[in-house]
Amino acid sequence: MSSLSTKTTTTLGLTATKLAEIETRRLRAKEIREEKERKRKIDVVESRKNVNLAECREKTLEQESKRESGNDSSSSSSSSDSETSENESNNPPRKKSSHVTRAKVLNHYCVPASSLPLIPHVVKPNPSNKKFAPMKLYEKKIVKEKSYKKWGGKEGAKNERRRRREEGFERKREQVEGVLGGSKKPRKMLEKRLPK
Repeated sequence: MSSLSTKTTTTLGLTATKLAEIETRRLRAKEIREEKERKRKIDVVESRKNVNLAECREKTLEQESKRESGNDSSSSSSSSDSETSENESNNPPRKKSSHVTRAKVLNHYCVPASSLPLIPHVVKPNPSNKKFAPMKLYEKKIVKEKSYKKWGGKEGAKNERRRRREEGFERKREQVEGVLGGSKKPRKMLEKRLPK
């Protein structure tokens, strides 16, 4: 009986070792596949960036040549044009987005949070981290319409934004004054601690 139990234990021990080796190999192969896939994705993104940068450079060079050909008659303005064209060639042109974030809707356009569900939006993954909650991007045109309607035009929205900023400043100033000596309690505590 004892010889039978030792054989099964040895067999089971070997089997467990082999299973552990197989599992280790499988996990390592999976890691290698994931690393190759990650590198491939990075290469694809890099190649797209290079193509986009090359296209932007070509466009800026074409625009510069058009400007220079149009500005040959005025030599004084050509020096300032060459300075601005150098700055533009370093920075590719930015696309203006037709969407705005929730924070900008609330802070810049002063649209109340209660009207956010009524505005059409697009849900996109958060660019900061995949694990973060997805971003809701609201349509800029409709946000502006709601803001201007609520505050009576562009100037009304600017005035509201200015008023909110000033109120926030006043609140913070009052808090700081309270901490630094606006209330009498801290002074009394200081007087008790000072020797007479």
